[in-house]
Amino acid sequence: MPKTISVLLRRELLKRDVELLDIYRFRDREFVRVKDRVAGRVVLYAPKIRLSSVTSREDLARIVDEIASALRK
Repeated sequence: MPKTISVLLRRELLKRDVELLDIYRFRDREFVRVKDRVAGRVVLYAPKIRLSSVTSREDLARIVDEIASALRK
């Protein structure tokens, strides 16, 4: 089983035809750059919680849903 949040996030996003490009980590916030594989759009998303504080699959699923909905707008 993968141990890093980026691998888990990448797998969950691929299920929704979204590709994880980068994760930018700063002292006070994080940004996730993703690409919609169908439309070809690239979006920079700022999650409401830090990715390092994700402890369950429900938290991860919530973040993936937020990213997918922001991408589809």
